[in-house]
Amino acid sequence: DKLAVGADLKYGIKPNLYLDITASPDFSQVESDPFIYQLSPYERYFSERRPFFNEGSQYFRLATENGYDLSTEASLFYSRRISDPRLAAKISGKTGGYSFGLLGALNKEEYGTSEFGVVRITKDIFKNSQIGIYYTGAGGETSTTHNLAADYSFNFKDIYYLRGAHVFSFNSQGGNDRNGLHLVQFNREPDAGLQLNLGLERIEDKVNLQAGYLDRVDFQSWHSMVGYAWRFNRGTVQRVSWDLTGTLSQDSHGQKVADQVEFMMFWNLFNRIDFHYGFFTGKNQYQLLTPSGELAWNGSFLKNYGGHFDFGWERGGFLKEIDLEAGWEKRGIYNDEFTAVSPGTEFTLESSVSLRPRSNLELSAGADWISQKISSTGETVFEGLTYEASVHYQLTRELFLTARLLGETREDQYNFDFLVGYYFGAGNIIQLSFKKSQRKEFLETEKGHSFTLKLSYLFRL
Repeated sequence: DKLAVGADLKYGIKPNLYLDITASPDFSQVESDPFIYQLSPYERYFSERRPFFNEGSQYFRLATENGYDLSTEASLFYSRRISDPRLAAKISGKTGGYSFGLLGALNKEEYGTSEFGVVRITKDIFKNSQIGIYYTGAGGETSTTHNLAADYSFNFKDIYYLRGAHVFSFNSQGGNDRNGLHLVQFNREPDAGLQLNLGLERIEDKVNLQAGYLDRVDFQSWHSMVGYAWRFNRGTVQRVSWDLTGTLSQDSHGQKVADQVEFMMFWNLFNRIDFHYGFFTGKNQYQLLTPSGELAWNGSFLKNYGGHFDFGWERGGFLKEIDLEAGWEKRGIYNDEFTAVSPGTEFTLESSVSLRPRSNLELSAGADWISQKISSTGETVFEGLTYEASVHYQLTRELFLTARLLGETREDQYNFDFLVGYYFGAGNIIQLSFKKSQRKEFLETEKGHSFTLKLSYLFRL
């Protein structure tokens, strides 16, 4: 048992510009992360759920992060790096055509502390266009990195877009050459008519975003897409479109590592049903872990082809939403240590459903299943199911409860979160949370549970 005291301050500098300060924050009420199987050597990205970092997060994004189709996932600031903040302050918002995302934090580590600094400024120009600058820095006991970036998003005639980001990282432990990250994309995106997409991605082998997230290094690709869309706005079919995409990928020294061609069809029915399907073919090399823990291309191509189907249905009322996704792929399958890859097949199936039997009650459930087989032996080397279920019940305007179960079947792990809260005045809340978990750590099963009572009171100055 322990008593913890923290403090949060929010100050309105201007109507849409805020200063937030937190000291020794407690995030016990935040939902647990979902289970995600690690089937490649690349780091997995987890969404931010903590209110201090989640509120105003749009002001810390690169222009290339706003939901556009790039194979590289790159963020200069990944707030999950600040795992246990002791003290943090941020300014976020927009005023006078400028958007600001400024943050500083002290993070508690297993050995000592680390510091984070973020400066993000964008300026609105022309019509629906922006230019920006970005700095992030992170320092710990053994290393320090600084990242500088410029980015832009231009919109012409409402349907043409040019977006890009150019980043350079500087690491105290290494040289400052081959440290660039460049993402550029041009789109023609009318609701109906000709669709175009041209993109360039280049990530050199010494890029290090210590305060951010980057799913790969030593990679560059060119891709182009052409398609066409029809809009009807009457009858069963509201909109239909197709696109054809070609991609050529290399390492950052110009050696070819992949090529792929993909065809996709998209349908919208009754303005509430969306489904699409596609097929692709190509060949790939794979990055493997070396004895030093770095990633290196394996130098051998494997055929890569397959197809996928997605279905989504959304409406009001009792049956709020249904989603179904299925995919089959001939691809390389990693071993457990990610030091080798073998030809194989992967099948995935994802589904979710959301119900709203009453206006103040929502239920949801979902499951993701994945299976991998080695082609030469037919052996199933991996099979697992992750699942989640949740309920949110707003009993009164002041009183609510939520419950959420997340788990996976391969090692029988789960997290159960229960939270009941009561608002007593604007910004004031008392919360009781219960968490129970079962996890596998180093071949041993660990079980645990916790109760947390949290009182938050807003003092107005």
